[in-house]
Amino acid sequence: MPFKDEKVESTSEVKESATLTLLLGPDHKIYYYKGIGSAENPPQIKLTYFKEQDGLRDVVINHLNEVRQDKSRGVLSATDDATIIIKPDVTCTTDDVIDALDEMTINAVPIYTIVDITDVDQGFIKDAENAMGK
Repeated sequence: MPFKDEKVESTSEVKESATLTLLLGPDHKIYYYKGIGSAENPPQIKLTYFKEQDGLRDVVINHLNEVRQDKSRGVLSATDDATIIIKPDVTCTTDDVIDALDEMTINAVPIYTIVDITDVDQGFIKDAENAMGK
C-alpha cells in the first residue's frame, strides 16, 4: 500500500460533569478538580495525597459514584463514562505517575488519560499552594 501523508486525528468528547482532573504536583501532592478547568472560569482546587484514608483512592471512588448517580438520575446519558485526566507536573515523581495509573486500574476507571500539564494548570497549583499557605 502506498504511504498516505494524511494526519488522522482521533477525538472523543467527554462531558465536563463526568470528568475529574488530577494535577500531580511536588511532594506527592495531588491537586484535583471536577471538570476540565479554564483560566476564564477557575475550578475549585482540592488537595489529596497517596494515602489510605481520604487519599486518591477515595477521590476516585467518589467521582465514580457521582457519575453513576448522575447516570441513574438522567443527568448524564448511559453512554457518558467517568473520565479522569492525569496531568503530571515536572515536580512530581515517576512513582507518583505510576501510583496514579495503578489507582485507575484498581478502581476500574473506564476512561483515563495522561496529558501534558498546561501553564494554566500550573497556575492552579501555584494559586492553591498560596491559598493553603504552603
